[in-house]
Amino acid sequence: MLTLAQQSNIQLSEYGIPASIETHQTYAIQEITQKEGDLKNKEVKIRYENGEKLVVSEIKKPMSIAMIRSEFNKVLAKRNKNVTLKALIKTPNDLLIERTYKDDGRKIYKFMVLRVIKGKEYMIDSSEFDDLTLCKEMMNIAKTFK
Repeated sequence: MLTLAQQSNIQLSEYGIPASIETHQTYAIQEITQKEGDLKNKEVKIRYENGEKLVVSEIKKPMSIAMIRSEFNKVLAKRNKNVTLKALIKTPNDLLIERTYKDDGRKIYKFMVLRVIKGKEYMIDSSEFDDLTLCKEMMNIAKTFK
């Protein structure tokens, strides 16, 4: 098991991504793994000791940040009889979604952060959270990706 809590900045270059992400005193990193994603893109998973994870994916053509934004706007506008989607944060590069299940009122939160680093586009997305505060804290960690 790899605990990287003592460092303040984790370099991801050894995982094929020329960027870094800050660590957090409360949420220590347990493990970082690299694999090839579904779309043959570089994908780095950062798993935290609290069980949460961030996935950093390089966006490869023909996909782009603009296309991803467009697809999420379509999903948010679409009505669903079982689930209500609401954007709690929606900026050009950050999205935090609240998903409410109509049958029991349960809420799930998920975020996505989009970044351009050294001319390459990246998406950092999260696990699903039951707790909005925890989701926002993890989103703030993801925003340190640079």
